[in-house]
Amino acid sequence: MDRGEVLLLNRYLAALLVVVLIVLVVLGAVLLLQGSGQDGDPTATQDTPATEEVAETEATSPTDEPTATETVAETEDTDETEEPAQTEEAVVTEEAAETEEAAETEEAAETEEAAATEEATPEFIGIVDGFSITPAQAQFYTVDSESVPESLGQPEAGQQWVFLTVSLFNEAVDDPVGVAASDLILIDEQENTYSPLEDGGTISPYLVGAELQRDESLRGFVAFLIPEDATPAVIQWCPMGNCDMAVRADILLPDTE
Repeated sequence: MDRGEVLLLNRYLAALLVVVLIVLVVLGAVLLLQGSGQDGDPTATQDTPATEEVAETEATSPTDEPTATETVAETEDTDETEEPAQTEEAVVTEEAAETEEAAETEEAAETEEAAATEEATPEFIGIVDGFSITPAQAQFYTVDSESVPESLGQPEAGQQWVFLTVSLFNEAVDDPVGVAASDLILIDEQENTYSPLEDGGTISPYLVGAELQRDESLRGFVAFLIPEDATPAVIQWCPMGNCDMAVRADILLPDTE
Protein backbone atom coordinates (compact mmCIF):
# COMPACT_ATOMS: atom_id res chain seq x y z
CA MET A 1 0.00 0.00 0.00
CA ASP A 2 1.54 3.33 -1.06
CA ARG A 3 1.37 6.68 0.74
CA GLY A 4 -1.62 7.92 -1.31
CA GLU A 5 -3.72 4.89 -0.40
CA VAL A 6 -2.84 5.33 3.26
CA LEU A 7 -3.90 9.00 3.24
CA LEU A 8 -7.17 8.11 1.49
CA LEU A 9 -7.86 5.41 4.08
CA ASN A 10 -7.14 7.86 6.91
CA ARG A 11 -9.60 10.38 5.45
CA TYR A 12 -12.22 7.67 5.09
CA LEU A 13 -11.79 6.64 8.71
CA ALA A 14 -11.96 10.27 9.86
CA ALA A 15 -15.22 10.80 7.94
CA LEU A 16 -16.63 7.60 9.36
CA LEU A 17 -15.67 8.69 12.84
CA VAL A 18 -17.45 12.03 12.38
CA VAL A 19 -20.58 10.20 11.28
CA VAL A 20 -20.36 7.91 14.31
CA LEU A 21 -19.94 10.90 16.58
CA ILE A 22 -22.95 12.63 15.08
CA VAL A 23 -25.04 9.48 15.53
CA LEU A 24 -23.89 9.16 19.11
CA VAL A 25 -24.62 12.79 19.81
CA VAL A 26 -28.11 12.48 18.32
CA LEU A 27 -28.70 9.24 20.22
CA GLY A 28 -27.46 10.84 23.42
CA ALA A 29 -29.74 13.80 22.92
CA VAL A 30 -32.71 11.55 22.35
CA LEU A 31 -31.90 9.51 25.44
CA LEU A 32 -31.37 12.71 27.42
CA LEU A 33 -34.75 14.04 26.37
CA GLN A 34 -36.46 10.76 27.22
CA GLY A 35 -34.74 10.59 30.58
CA SER A 36 -35.66 14.16 31.41
CA GLY A 37 -39.29 13.41 30.77
CA GLN A 38 -39.34 10.35 33.04
CA ASP A 39 -36.90 10.65 35.93
CA GLY A 40 -35.59 14.13 35.88
CA ASP A 41 -32.05 14.73 37.13
CA PRO A 42 -30.91 11.10 37.61
CA THR A 43 -31.11 10.60 33.83
CA ALA A 44 -28.51 13.24 33.33
CA THR A 45 -26.22 11.25 35.59
CA GLN A 46 -26.83 8.09 33.53
CA ASP A 47 -26.02 9.91 30.27
CA THR A 48 -22.55 10.81 31.46
CA PRO A 49 -20.92 7.45 30.53
CA ALA A 50 -22.08 7.83 26.90
CA THR A 51 -20.51 11.25 26.74
CA GLU A 52 -17.32 9.91 28.30
CA GLU A 53 -17.31 7.06 25.80
CA VAL A 54 -17.57 9.54 22.93
CA ALA A 55 -14.69 11.51 24.40
CA GLU A 56 -12.63 8.38 24.78
CA THR A 57 -13.39 7.44 21.18
CA GLU A 58 -12.29 10.89 20.01
CA ALA A 59 -9.12 10.63 22.06
CA THR A 60 -8.36 7.15 20.79
CA SER A 61 -9.04 7.67 17.09
CA PRO A 62 -6.44 10.41 16.47
CA THR A 63 -3.91 8.16 18.17
CA ASP A 64 -4.76 5.30 15.79
CA GLU A 65 -4.29 7.39 12.66
CA PRO A 66 -0.52 7.93 12.97
CA THR A 67 -0.13 4.18 13.51
CA ALA A 68 -0.94 3.41 9.87
CA THR A 69 1.28 6.23 8.66
CA GLU A 70 4.01 5.10 10.99
CA THR A 71 3.71 1.55 9.60
CA VAL A 72 4.10 2.82 6.03
CA ALA A 73 7.14 4.87 7.05
CA GLU A 74 8.69 1.86 8.73
CA THR A 75 8.01 -0.23 5.61
CA GLU A 76 9.64 2.40 3.40
CA ASP A 77 12.64 2.58 5.73
CA THR A 78 12.96 -1.20 5.58
CA ASP A 79 12.80 -1.20 1.78
CA GLU A 80 15.39 1.56 1.56
CA THR A 81 17.68 -0.35 3.93
CA GLU A 82 17.31 -3.61 2.00
CA GLU A 83 17.87 -1.96 -1.38
CA PRO A 84 21.41 -0.60 -0.59
CA ALA A 85 22.27 -3.95 0.99
CA GLN A 86 21.21 -5.78 -2.17
CA THR A 87 23.11 -3.27 -4.33
CA GLU A 88 26.24 -3.66 -2.21
CA GLU A 89 25.95 -7.44 -2.41
CA ALA A 90 25.58 -7.26 -6.20
CA VAL A 91 28.69 -5.04 -6.45
CA VAL A 92 30.70 -7.43 -4.28
CA THR A 93 29.53 -10.41 -6.35
CA GLU A 94 30.41 -8.67 -9.62
CA GLU A 95 33.80 -7.62 -8.29
CA ALA A 96 34.52 -11.18 -7.14
CA ALA A 97 33.51 -12.51 -10.56
CA GLU A 98 35.79 -10.02 -12.31
CA THR A 99 38.67 -10.90 -9.97
CA GLU A 100 38.17 -14.60 -10.56
CA GLU A 101 37.94 -14.06 -14.33
CA ALA A 102 41.13 -11.95 -14.27
CA ALA A 103 42.91 -14.64 -12.24
CA GLU A 104 41.79 -17.34 -14.68
CA THR A 105 42.88 -15.22 -17.65
CA GLU A 106 46.27 -14.55 -16.07
CA GLU A 107 46.70 -18.22 -15.20
CA ALA A 108 45.76 -19.25 -18.75
CA ALA A 109 48.24 -16.71 -20.18
CA GLU A 110 51.00 -18.00 -17.92
CA THR A 111 50.20 -21.59 -18.87
CA GLU A 112 50.20 -20.72 -22.57
CA GLU A 113 53.45 -18.78 -22.21
CA ALA A 114 55.06 -21.67 -20.32
CA ALA A 115 53.90 -24.12 -23.00
CA ALA A 116 55.26 -21.87 -25.76
CA THR A 117 58.57 -21.50 -23.91
CA GLU A 118 58.80 -25.23 -23.36
CA GLU A 119 58.04 -25.87 -27.01
CA ALA A 120 60.58 -23.29 -28.19
CA THR A 121 63.34 -24.46 -25.81
CA PRO A 122 65.33 -27.40 -27.26
CA GLU A 123 65.51 -30.49 -25.14
CA PHE A 124 69.28 -30.51 -25.20
CA ILE A 125 71.99 -27.87 -25.52
CA GLY A 126 75.50 -29.23 -25.14
CA ILE A 127 77.92 -27.35 -22.86
CA VAL A 128 81.15 -29.01 -21.69
CA ASP A 129 84.32 -27.38 -20.32
CA GLY A 130 83.67 -24.04 -22.00
CA PHE A 131 82.63 -25.51 -25.38
CA SER A 132 79.01 -25.50 -26.47
CA ILE A 133 76.81 -26.39 -29.41
CA THR A 134 73.25 -25.36 -30.20
CA PRO A 135 70.46 -27.55 -31.59
CA ALA A 136 70.79 -27.95 -35.33
CA GLN A 137 68.05 -27.15 -37.83
CA ALA A 138 67.87 -29.81 -40.56
CA GLN A 139 67.02 -29.64 -44.25
CA PHE A 140 66.78 -32.73 -46.46
CA TYR A 141 67.72 -33.22 -50.12
CA THR A 142 66.79 -36.49 -51.84
CA VAL A 143 67.06 -37.80 -55.37
CA ASP A 144 63.66 -36.23 -56.06
CA SER A 145 64.60 -32.78 -54.77
CA GLU A 146 64.70 -30.08 -57.43
CA SER A 147 66.93 -27.45 -55.83
CA VAL A 148 69.99 -29.19 -54.38
CA PRO A 149 72.98 -26.96 -53.56
CA GLU A 150 75.59 -27.28 -56.29
CA SER A 151 78.35 -28.13 -53.83
CA LEU A 152 76.40 -31.16 -52.63
CA GLY A 153 75.27 -32.61 -55.91
CA GLN A 154 72.27 -34.87 -56.41
CA PRO A 155 72.32 -37.83 -53.98
CA GLU A 156 72.13 -41.37 -55.32
CA ALA A 157 68.93 -43.41 -55.02
CA GLY A 158 68.39 -44.52 -51.44
CA GLN A 159 70.58 -41.69 -50.08
CA GLN A 160 69.78 -38.22 -48.79
CA TRP A 161 71.68 -35.13 -47.81
CA VAL A 162 71.09 -33.79 -44.31
CA PHE A 163 72.00 -30.12 -44.37
CA LEU A 164 72.41 -28.72 -40.84
CA THR A 165 72.53 -25.14 -39.56
CA VAL A 166 74.27 -25.09 -36.18
CA SER A 167 76.32 -22.83 -33.89
CA LEU A 168 79.58 -23.67 -32.10
CA PHE A 169 81.00 -21.62 -29.23
CA ASN A 170 84.48 -21.50 -27.68
CA GLU A 171 85.08 -19.90 -24.30
CA ALA A 172 87.58 -22.48 -23.10
CA VAL A 173 90.98 -21.87 -24.72
CA ASP A 174 92.86 -18.82 -25.92
CA ASP A 175 94.29 -20.44 -29.02
CA PRO A 176 92.11 -20.76 -32.12
CA VAL A 177 90.11 -23.98 -32.20
CA GLY A 178 89.87 -25.56 -35.62
CA VAL A 179 86.95 -27.70 -36.72
CA ALA A 180 87.99 -30.87 -38.54
CA ALA A 181 85.65 -33.22 -40.39
CA SER A 182 86.35 -35.90 -37.79
CA ASP A 183 85.24 -33.49 -35.02
CA LEU A 184 81.62 -33.42 -36.23
CA ILE A 185 79.46 -36.53 -36.07
CA LEU A 186 75.80 -37.09 -36.93
CA ILE A 187 73.99 -39.79 -34.93
CA ASP A 188 70.65 -41.17 -36.12
CA GLU A 189 67.82 -42.67 -34.11
CA GLN A 190 69.40 -46.12 -34.42
CA GLU A 191 72.67 -44.68 -33.03
CA ASN A 192 74.47 -45.07 -36.34
CA THR A 193 77.17 -42.44 -36.87
CA TYR A 194 78.08 -40.45 -40.00
CA SER A 195 80.93 -38.12 -40.93
CA PRO A 196 80.31 -34.83 -42.75
CA LEU A 197 81.19 -33.73 -46.25
CA GLU A 198 84.73 -32.31 -45.93
CA ASP A 199 84.65 -29.72 -48.68
CA GLY A 200 81.66 -27.41 -48.56
CA GLY A 201 82.59 -25.74 -51.85
CA THR A 202 80.60 -22.54 -52.19
CA ILE A 203 78.59 -23.15 -49.01
CA SER A 204 79.52 -20.39 -46.58
CA PRO A 205 80.20 -20.35 -43.76
CA TYR A 206 80.95 -24.06 -43.82
CA LEU A 207 81.91 -25.41 -40.40
CA VAL A 208 84.47 -27.98 -41.50
CA GLY A 209 87.78 -26.10 -41.76
CA ALA A 210 86.56 -23.13 -39.71
CA GLU A 211 88.36 -21.73 -36.66
CA LEU A 212 86.93 -20.30 -33.45
CA GLN A 213 88.73 -17.69 -31.40
CA ARG A 214 88.19 -17.51 -27.63
CA ASP A 215 84.71 -16.23 -26.73
CA GLU A 216 83.70 -16.53 -30.37
CA SER A 217 80.50 -18.08 -31.65
CA LEU A 218 80.29 -19.41 -35.18
CA ARG A 219 76.99 -20.19 -36.87
CA GLY A 220 77.43 -22.16 -40.06
CA PHE A 221 76.48 -25.17 -42.15
CA VAL A 222 77.54 -28.79 -42.42
CA ALA A 223 76.23 -31.60 -44.64
CA PHE A 224 75.98 -35.34 -44.09
CA LEU A 225 75.09 -38.06 -46.59
CA ILE A 226 72.96 -40.74 -44.90
CA PRO A 227 70.50 -43.48 -45.96
CA GLU A 228 67.12 -42.17 -47.03
CA ASP A 229 65.31 -44.23 -44.38
CA ALA A 230 67.54 -42.99 -41.53
CA THR A 231 66.32 -40.24 -39.20
CA PRO A 232 68.99 -37.90 -37.79
CA ALA A 233 68.75 -37.34 -34.04
CA VAL A 234 71.92 -35.74 -32.59
CA ILE A 235 74.87 -33.64 -33.74
CA GLN A 236 78.14 -34.13 -31.80
CA TRP A 237 81.22 -31.91 -31.72
CA CYS A 238 84.56 -33.13 -30.33
CA PRO A 239 86.57 -29.92 -29.79
CA MET A 240 90.19 -30.25 -30.94
CA GLY A 241 89.44 -33.91 -31.74
CA ASN A 242 88.93 -34.77 -28.07
CA CYS A 243 85.68 -36.72 -27.76
CA ASP A 244 86.15 -37.02 -23.98
CA MET A 245 84.74 -33.51 -23.80
CA ALA A 246 82.31 -33.91 -26.68
CA VAL A 247 79.23 -31.68 -26.71
CA ARG A 248 75.92 -32.78 -28.21
CA ALA A 249 72.66 -31.16 -29.27
CA ASP A 250 69.40 -32.31 -30.80
CA ILE A 251 68.72 -32.11 -34.51
CA LEU A 252 65.43 -30.30 -35.15
CA LEU A 253 63.55 -31.80 -38.06
CA PRO A 254 61.49 -29.60 -40.39
CA ASP A 255 57.74 -29.38 -39.87
CA THR A 256 56.15 -31.80 -42.32
CA GLU A 257 52.56 -30.56 -41.81
